[in-house]
Amino acid sequence: MHYKNLLKIIGIIAFFIFGYFLYMKQLGAIPFLILSIILFYLGISMRSKKK
Repeated sequence: MHYKNLLKIIGIIAFFIFGYFLYMKQLGAIPFLILSIILFYLGISMRSKKK
């Protein structure tokens, strides 16, 4: 497994743990906001690679 893939997996696991903690504290919209920003960034970066 490559180093970048390992970092992505660790980041996703940490995000879900952090998101679950915030959800239990009634701040569940914050992880969704962060996730939407991350997905937007990934979409833009994939689109720019195709050009």
